[in-house]
Amino acid sequence: MQNSNQNRKRSRILLISIVLMSTYYCLFYFLRDQQFDSNSYVSGVKLLFNLDGGEDIQSRVSKPLSLILPGALHLFFGLKIATGFLIQNALCFCALMFLIYNTFLLLFNDEVKANYALWIYFTLPPIAIFSMFVLTDITGWVFILIPFYILLRSRNQKWSPLTLYVFLGFIVGLGGLFKESSFAGGILVFFYILFSEETRKVRVWYILIFASTTFIFLLIGMLFTKSYDAQSLLSRQLSLFSKHGLSMAYSLENISQIYRVFDLFWIPLVIGVIRAFKKGFKKWDQIMLFSSFSILLILPFVHANAVHDRILMMVAPFLLYFCIQGFFTDKRINTVIICLFALLNISGAFMIYRFDAQNILIGNLTIGIGVYVFFSIFKPNQIS
Repeated sequence: MQNSNQNRKRSRILLISIVLMSTYYCLFYFLRDQQFDSNSYVSGVKLLFNLDGGEDIQSRVSKPLSLILPGALHLFFGLKIATGFLIQNALCFCALMFLIYNTFLLLFNDEVKANYALWIYFTLPPIAIFSMFVLTDITGWVFILIPFYILLRSRNQKWSPLTLYVFLGFIVGLGGLFKESSFAGGILVFFYILFSEETRKVRVWYILIFASTTFIFLLIGMLFTKSYDAQSLLSRQLSLFSKHGLSMAYSLENISQIYRVFDLFWIPLVIGVIRAFKKGFKKWDQIMLFSSFSILLILPFVHANAVHDRILMMVAPFLLYFCIQGFFTDKRINTVIICLFALLNISGAFMIYRFDAQNILIGNLTIGIGVYVFFSIFKPNQIS
């Protein structure tokens, strides 16, 4: 019976992922020709596989693992490189959906909240817009979740700390060879160790074990990039920082980009943070909050030329933790809110990119706040 239930859950999640990725692919197809980063990934594959037209643009070869599958599909099956990236992203989309559900199921031990996490995360605008583009961001989002899931799963496993942190360093380092945003998972591991109940000496030892394992992969990536006479990720970021400093990264224009990560789901997110503060921040509250703020503070130093919603998506799994805690106790009310906010998020993103309807954000936010106020007034006993 238990296996049957598990199979039904897996089938349901797989079906949802197929429906959503197909919807997003069709809905935002018109943006594909406007995505200038796509050509740099195709050029990176050509350079990696020694094909005509190969060129190192934006240090794509410094993250070679995300280029292997599209290149292999092109060489062995004759598929277009862009098609290979879409296949890779589709696989990552499904994997990410399973990771989100199972991670938050372990975190809250509550299937309802795990479902909330799944639907909220996969109706965030950056997921809807960019997940099925010829980009590799979604590979990074997958590798952010893997350490998160492993940390939670390890609580029920008899792993030694040494084995755990070497393995986590391996995962984070490997993820860095797919996409640099994977290191957000490393920040989570850092704060998990920092807020553990071990002595200071032991915590420092664990951090060194984890960091040194991760560094090995950074070194491999740099040596690999050098073998292609390409620009390393580090040298690219240093050149961008020397050119732009913090002027672009800390521009007030980026506030709208931060908002665009969650859009209407900022409402329950803020409420969730306030509730956590009132109850007194517990271990996971601290880990999630410090991880999120650290990423937002560090990001301008390592990505000085642009801070936009698809880059900021790396904080989404950690802030999602608070978002789930900002809802009501009545499942029906929460279902209405999540469905409404999801619909407004996706339709709003479409209207903005298709018709440049920037003012729609204000209208949607007004509706969202109004809905929350309505349920808070007329259903006060349902406030969790």
